Amino acid sequence: MNAKRHNHRFLHAGIFLAAVLATGHLRAEVTISQIPLFVIGGVSPNLMFVLDDSGSMTWGFMPDELDEALTYENYDRYVGNCDGYYRFDDQWVCSLDTDGREYIASPWLNNQYFDPEKTYTPPPQADGGRFPDIDFNSAPEDGYDGNSNRIDLATEYRAVMDDYYYYGRWGDTYLYGVTVSPNAESSSAFYYKFKEDDSEECGDPEDVYRDACYDYTIVTDDQKQNFANWFSYYRTRMMTAKAGVGIAFSRQPESLRVGFGTINQDSHNVDGENTGTLRRGVRDFKGAEREEFFRLLYASEPDGGTPLRGAL
Repeated sequence: MNAKRHNHRFLHAGIFLAAVLATGHLRAEVTISQIPLFVIGGVSPNLMFVLDDSGSMTWGFMPDELDEALTYENYDRYVGNCDGYYRFDDQWVCSLDTDGREYIASPWLNNQYFDPEKTYTPPPQADGGRFPDIDFNSAPEDGYDGNSNRIDLATEYRAVMDDYYYYGRWGDTYLYGVTVSPNAESSSAFYYKFKEDDSEECGDPEDVYRDACYDYTIVTDDQKQNFANWFSYYRTRMMTAKAGVGIAFSRQPESLRVGFGTINQDSHNVDGENTGTLRRGVRDFKGAEREEFFRLLYASEPDGGTPLRGAL
């Protein structure tokens, strides 16, 4: 009997302790490690980053289905039949009028285009600083290139949707960068605002493709800085990728080890091995090696196809 009473006391004590813990009393603070358990042993995490540098990364529209807007009558946009031409990046560019395709220059459908509701901050640099804010009246066509041509967004802006394809015409070389512009001669920075509040006129799904459901909107003084930063740092898919990757990696610790590659990199020698894709092997992510990662990222230019399986 004594043994049974003794066991009952332990049982009652255990039930009491469980009840206390369940109610939160005597609960200790628990700190969960933010470092994966498999790297706590002193080995730095190794990461290989591979950038998509395919030709479609030059596009100024997203999703891909908006490609259908960049046509001229019955011709595919790559044929070269255009409403006109203008100079961009020292080349002649095919220009398409916005009639019938105003939605391509609106953030309502084109997720790549300037959205006044978003803030476009200059991307980070390797030293912890940032690229400068862009001058609206002297905006580089490529903010990642210190030697890029500059344009006045108050008078020379065009909504370029593709600035990659080249072809010969009349004995000269033209940049087949399809553009959308409401004015073939000159244009101030603009976007089209969808009439989302007008449910009676523009409430059906197909209305998003009707010009009547968009208002041509000139960028205001309060929006100029944000627009200029978007134009020089975020205008194309590649520009946005550079900014996003730069922001993500600027927050990574020096204890990380990082390699860099691009999917269209030709075969060459890296660390004594003949390889494609890789542009540099895994390195400590600090000092000169950290700076080299950012240099390779911001200097990358889109070209070629999308050999994802080959890049692996």
